[in-house]
Amino acid sequence: MTVQRIGTYKVMGFSFLELLITVIILVIITSIAFPAYTNFMNQKRVRTGTEELYNFIKIAQSEALTTKNTYYLSFSPTTWCYGLSDTAPCDCTVVNSCMVKSIQTIVRSGDYSGNPVALSITGFSGTSSAPYIIFDGFHGTITSGGSITVSLSDKSARINANSMGLVTVCSNTVSGYQTCP
Repeated sequence: MTVQRIGTYKVMGFSFLELLITVIILVIITSIAFPAYTNFMNQKRVRTGTEELYNFIKIAQSEALTTKNTYYLSFSPTTWCYGLSDTAPCDCTVVNSCMVKSIQTIVRSGDYSGNPVALSITGFSGTSSAPYIIFDGFHGTITSGGSITVSLSDKSARINANSMGLVTVCSNTVSGYQTCP
């Protein structure tokens, strides 16, 4: 004969206390991880913007040397765009203004998702609202040197270009670059 006990059955699931402890642990882990994730993403956005602009400058310089023509890399820091032209400094906010061999060559902030980085430009030719770099096609030099700072939040990297045509990148807040003097 089997004896059945009344009122002794096993309940499946979580108790309220177990659920509360789990939620508290998840909140603590998330609050620790979120600032690190934000910092990581800002660093990646600055690195991506810097690398893209650095490569664009090197390609423009190389193209000027290859074709033995003068090239103009024009910037619009307020609207965050830059474009390359083989005829004269151009306005990257105007369609078909920056052309190389009849092909539009413009990079805009809208080409990137997420928070766009900011551009701060010192030196070079032109005005502070419309600076540009002139690449000499015979010597590979730049008419006047300067620097471009790419920044987002507390992260920034600087692209330096001197009149001899040397282009370097440095940063004190983004890893992987030499430190800026």
